[in-house]
Amino acid sequence: MMRKPLPNHSNTSAIHARSPRNSYKLDELSMPQLAGEEESHIGSYSWENQDASSEQFELPEDDSFSFTNSIYDVNPTMLNSSTAPPVPPVHRIGVDQDRPSNLYSRPNETFIERSDSETLSAGSFADKKEEFMNEYESDYAMSEDNYSGLDSASVMNKSFYQEMQEVPIMHDSLVVECPCPSDLKHMLGSIVQTNPEESSSIRYTAVTSNPEDMMANELKVRTILFDRDIQAAICMTVGQEDLASFALTLSSVMENVKYLTKRNKSRVWGVEGWKRVLTCIVLDGRNSVHRSILDLLSTIGAYQASISKGRINGKKVLAHMYEFTSTISVDEKLNITTRNDGNTPMQLLVCLKENESGTHDSQRWFLQGICSLVRPNICLFAKVGSKLETQSVYHAWKSFDVNSKLGGICGRTVIKTGKWGQKLLSPIIAAQHFDQMIYNNLRLPYDSFLGYISNTSNAFYGFRYIALLDDFPDPGPLTQYFTRKNTEGKKQGILEANAYVAQEQLLFWKVVTKKQSRWYLNYVPEAQAEVKAPGSMVKALEAKRSDINSSFSLAIYVLSDFFSLWKTRHSFLRFLMMAMQVFIFGLERLFGFFNLANFFLSFHFICNSTSFKYFNPYGPWGKTLFLIFEYIFLCTIFSQFVLAMGNRSRGSKKLTLLSLVIFTSVMIYFLFCIFYVSLIPIFIHSSHGYNIIGNNYFTNVMLPCLIVLACYIFVSLISIDPLFLFTCLWQYVLLLPSRIYMEQVYALCHLNDASTLNDIDVETSNDLTETYRSGKKSNFATIAIPKSEMLNSIYNSTFRSFSDDDDCKSDATVSRMHANPILLTTQDYYQDMRTRYVLVWALSNLILAIILLQVFQGEDSINNGYLKFVFWAFMIFACLKTVGSTCFSAITSIASVGTYIQRTI
Repeated sequence: MMRKPLPNHSNTSAIHARSPRNSYKLDELSMPQLAGEEESHIGSYSWENQDASSEQFELPEDDSFSFTNSIYDVNPTMLNSSTAPPVPPVHRIGVDQDRPSNLYSRPNETFIERSDSETLSAGSFADKKEEFMNEYESDYAMSEDNYSGLDSASVMNKSFYQEMQEVPIMHDSLVVECPCPSDLKHMLGSIVQTNPEESSSIRYTAVTSNPEDMMANELKVRTILFDRDIQAAICMTVGQEDLASFALTLSSVMENVKYLTKRNKSRVWGVEGWKRVLTCIVLDGRNSVHRSILDLLSTIGAYQASISKGRINGKKVLAHMYEFTSTISVDEKLNITTRNDGNTPMQLLVCLKENESGTHDSQRWFLQGICSLVRPNICLFAKVGSKLETQSVYHAWKSFDVNSKLGGICGRTVIKTGKWGQKLLSPIIAAQHFDQMIYNNLRLPYDSFLGYISNTSNAFYGFRYIALLDDFPDPGPLTQYFTRKNTEGKKQGILEANAYVAQEQLLFWKVVTKKQSRWYLNYVPEAQAEVKAPGSMVKALEAKRSDINSSFSLAIYVLSDFFSLWKTRHSFLRFLMMAMQVFIFGLERLFGFFNLANFFLSFHFICNSTSFKYFNPYGPWGKTLFLIFEYIFLCTIFSQFVLAMGNRSRGSKKLTLLSLVIFTSVMIYFLFCIFYVSLIPIFIHSSHGYNIIGNNYFTNVMLPCLIVLACYIFVSLISIDPLFLFTCLWQYVLLLPSRIYMEQVYALCHLNDASTLNDIDVETSNDLTETYRSGKKSNFATIAIPKSEMLNSIYNSTFRSFSDDDDCKSDATVSRMHANPILLTTQDYYQDMRTRYVLVWALSNLILAIILLQVFQGEDSINNGYLKFVFWAFMIFACLKTVGSTCFSAITSIASVGTYIQRTI
C-alpha cells in the first residue's frame, strides 16, 4: 500500500484520529480550538500544506521510508534539537536480532530514496537497515544499552528522552506510574480533568509471582487504591485471534458500559456506573499475540512497551500488567471514536503474559490472580470475536442480583447471518445456524430448568466470584479447576486432559457440586452474543474439534464425579433433577458414541427395503442402485479416518470438499427412500383398510421424525424465533452425515492435540533489561521513564498503524519453533492413548454394525426392532428436552409478569 507524505507540524500539534463523521484542515483548526469544542471530535489529516514543510521533509510523493508500516509522525523541531530521532514502536519494526542497534538517520536526512515499486517487507527492511548502518557507522556510534530494556530502542542521547525516577519494589514486583502522551490526553476529553489520577498516567506492574500468590505479595491495583466496588469484571482471553475480532469484542464491551451509565434510576448504576466495571484483557504471550492488537491497545492508551522489564532483582517477570481508564474506542472496521462521540470511560487492565501457555492458564491469571485483588461481585467471560448486545452485561448482572443462589449463567449465542440473512445462502453456515438455534431454544432452557448447563459453545458466560472460592478446609471450584496447572509433570488421562479444554463447562460442574453449597446455573437469553460462523467445511472441522472432544470427555468426567452431588446441600427436588439430568446426559453421550453405526444401519435397513417388491420404486435396478450407494458410502467413511489421521483439514481441502459432496448425495438418496417406504404404502393400500398407525415404516420411522420436528417448532414458537426452521432446515438435514462422519472422525483423530493444548509453554526472547534494588535493604529502584517528547513520538507512530494484513500476524508460528518441547514420553503417551481411543471407538461401531447386519438379513431387515429403537430413542430425548424447555419458559414468563406487577404497584 502506498502511504501519503508526512503532514506539516510546524504550526500546530498533530491530530491523528480518523473519524467517520468530520474532517478538519490543520491550517483552519488548532489544538486549543479543538480541545475547547464539545460537539466536535478528532478529525483526519489534511494533506494540503505539504509545501510549507517541504524544506524539512523531502519525501517521495507516493511512498516514504518509515520505521513502521504506519504513518511515522514526528515533530521537526525535535529533530533539529537532538542528535537522535524518536523511537519507533518496538513491536512493529523488523529488527535484526543479531545486531542490538537500531536503524537511525541523520538529523537532516529523513528518508532513503528508492523506486516507487519498492515495498518495505520484513526481509527488505533488514537489508536496508544493514546497508544504511554501514554507511553511517563511522559518523554515529550507537549505544549498546537498551532503552528501558528494549533491544530495538537504544538511542544516543538518552538524557533528552528520559528521566530517572525512583519507583517501589514490592516482593520483587515493580510498580511504575508512567505519564501518558499529550496527544492521547487531548483525545481522552474531559476525563483527564475529572479523573487525572487514572487517565493522565498508565500504571505498570511487572509481576514476578504466580497468580495465586499475588494477593499474598500485597500487590495493588487501581480499583483497590481508589476504593471502588467492582460489580462486574469482564475478561477477554486473547490468543491467536486477529485484530478485527478483538476490536469487535472490545468495542461491544464499551457499548455495554455506556448503557450501564444511562440507567440513572438504578441503585447501582448511573453516570458513575463505569467505576463499577473492570475490563480485563489477558494476552497469551508477549511475542505470540497479534502485534496489531498491541498497536490498538497503545492507541487507546492501555499499553506502553517502553517501560516493560524482563527481570526484577534476578527474578523473571511472568506477566506485565497495565492499568488505564480510556474513552477511546475502535470498532471492527478500525474506526476510532472518542469522548466527543459519546463514549464513556472504561477501566482497562491489560495482563500481558510473558510466555504463551494456553487459554486455561490465561483464565488462571484472571480468576486466581486479578480477581483475588479486585474482589468483584461477578466474573464475566466474553469470547474474542463475539459481539455483545448492548444490554448483555446488565442482564447478566441482574440475574445474579435477583437470585442469591445463582452460581453461574450462560448467555445466548447466535450466528451472524448478515443483512437480510444473506449469509444463510451458504449451506454450511445455515446448518450451523440451525444447530445453534436448537441449542438456544431447546437444550439450554432444558439444562437451565434442571440446574446444570452442559452446553459446549458459549460465547458469553459468567460466575459469582464467591461461588468459586474455597470454603476452608474444603477446596473450592478454582482450586480444583486449576489443580492440573499446579501439578505439572504428572501424567493425566487423555479424557481428563480434554475435559479441561471444556473450560467453562468443567467449572460449571465444579460450582454446582461445591461441597456444602447449593449453587445452581441459569440460562439468560437476554445476555446475547453474536459470533461469526466458519464459512467452509475446512474451517468448520477445526472449529468443532475441541467442542466434540471436550463434550464426550466432559461426560465421562461428570459421570465419574457424580457422587460429588451427594456432598452438596441441594434440596431433595433439586438433587433429583440434577441426578436425572446427569443420567440422561450419560445416555445421550452413549448414544452418540455409536452414531457411526446407528446412521449406517438406518441407511442400510431402509434403503435395502427398496430392493424388495413391496417397496421397489426402481424396478430391476433397485438392488444394484442400493449396492452402488452403499459401497460408495462405506469407502467414503473409511477415507475419513485416513484423511484425519494423516492431514490437517486445511491440507486436504479438495478431498474434504469431495467427501462433502458424496455424503450429501447419499443423504438425498436416503431421504427419498424414507419418504417412499413410509408414504407410498399409505396411498396404495388406504382403500383396503390399511392402518397408518401400526407396525410399519410410517409409525417407526416417519412419525418419530415428525414428532421431533413438531418439538422444534413448538420450542421455537414459545421462544418467538421460528424463522430459522424455514430457512435452514433442509441444509441441516442434507449435511447431517457430513457432521457425523467428517466432524466426529476428524475431532477424535486429533484427540491428542486437544490434550496437549494447555501444555504449551512458548518462551519469549530475552530482550528486556533487568532492574535491581537501589540497595540491599532498599524497597526502591531507579529506572528510566520516557519524557513527554519520546512518548508522543512513540504514540504517534503507532496511532492508526494497526492493520489486519498478513504481515501483521503474530509470531506464534515462529515462536512455537522455540517452545519448550513436551517430553517425548508424554507426547508418546498422548498419541498412544489417542490411538487406543480411536481404535476402541471405531471397532465398537464396526462390531455393532456387523452383528446387526448378521441378525437382520433378507426380509427380516424390513422394519426391524433395532430401527424402531434408534428412531424412538431419538424422539424421546427430544420430547424430554421440550418438557424442560417449556417449564423454563413458563417459569421465566411468570417471573416477568410478577416483576411487572410489583413495579406498577
